[in-house]
Amino acid sequence: MAEIIPAILTADPADLKTKLGKLEGLTNWVSIDIADGKFVANKTLAVSDLAGIQTSLSLEIHLMVNEPEKYFDDCQKAKAQRVVFQLEAVAQADQVLAKAKEFDFAIGIALKPATALIEVSPYLDRIDAVLLLGVDPGWQGQEFIPQTLERIQRLKKMAAKVKIEVDGGINADNIKQVAQAGADILVVGSAIVKQPDFGRAIENLKRLI
Repeated sequence: MAEIIPAILTADPADLKTKLGKLEGLTNWVSIDIADGKFVANKTLAVSDLAGIQTSLSLEIHLMVNEPEKYFDDCQKAKAQRVVFQLEAVAQADQVLAKAKEFDFAIGIALKPATALIEVSPYLDRIDAVLLLGVDPGWQGQEFIPQTLERIQRLKKMAAKVKIEVDGGINADNIKQVAQAGADILVVGSAIVKQPDFGRAIENLKRLI
């Protein structure tokens, strides 16, 4: 069964701590979005803000930033288990992947909805995950782009050994379709962290898949 990972996008370290506290014991992983205000218009807290936060959850850090390799040191200090960078944010993905080998975390590549799947194919043997965005990056609460379902199916055929993550716009109305299309990891933001009861929201989504 596909794994559900809650996603947090915030510019407030106190808000992050509150949400992480509420997620303790409900999930094994959490995805934290980092935006620099340049690659996307939105700006969140910095990776360095994560270093002092205590949590039992495994951290995935989604870097929606230019020059993501400059953030790898702070990702390591934050004890990230997996770091995902945007392919569109780098001039030479080979160099970024080579840099990532210096660190302990797993590495993944994220693609905007408009980025052709063929663009990630040269790197599939060097990454642990491909994250397909179901919305344009930067903001939570956007509507899922239906064509993402076909992209999941096509990527599954291209990358059988790589985890396929889908992030953006996933909710109770479409989570079953996303899972059935072949996604291994369902990254869910608003449908969990903007609900009054995180635990009930996660359980409801699990039942649907």
